[in-house]
Amino acid sequence: MENVSLNFFGLSKFLAVVAITLLAACTQNTGTVDTALNQQPGSAETTTTSENALTAEANQAAAQNATEAQLQQTAPTSTEGVAEQTQVAAIDTSNAMTFLPVEGAPQSAITDLSKSLRASAQEYGLAILPPTQTGAKYQVKGYFSALNDGSSTLLVYVWDVVDQSGKRVHRINGQERSSSSNTDPWLAISDKELERVADRTTSRLKSWVDSKKG
Repeated sequence: MENVSLNFFGLSKFLAVVAITLLAACTQNTGTVDTALNQQPGSAETTTTSENALTAEANQAAAQNATEAQLQQTAPTSTEGVAEQTQVAAIDTSNAMTFLPVEGAPQSAITDLSKSLRASAQEYGLAILPPTQTGAKYQVKGYFSALNDGSSTLLVYVWDVVDQSGKRVHRINGQERSSSSNTDPWLAISDKELERVADRTTSRLKSWVDSKKG
């Protein structure tokens, strides 16, 4: 019986030693695994590099979008401006004219007439230079008069075209009628009559200039 007890005690001791040895081995292996995980090459650096790359791509995309938006804002929204520039460039300035101050008309009528003449000249392709600009081949001098004619008003005008020497080389005359009347005849002349004067004047001037080219 005593021998059995000794043997059991020896076996228990042996098993305890084995258990301690196995526990120590497991603990060592766990530390090795943790160390290996912590020392895995490039794990944290790879994540940081990827985040930096994504941030750089996002910044580049934002900058490209901003550039495209700026180009769209500065680009023409239509072809009207280009067409106008092409039309102006196509006008022959070799027979350019300048209008001298008009006589016989009030300043308000002269201002409206000047605007209509510029618009009509651009439409017909007639080169008109400001009076302050040199180089015009011809000068155009206008004489206007508004007359009461019963229940209507008659606008009479004459244009003298002179060359650079001051010689008259062409004359245009005409008249427009307003359906209204006033004690001051010019108050009965509206923008419509002045626009018709400008249209017919520039049309006849353009025809005269074109006839001289042949």
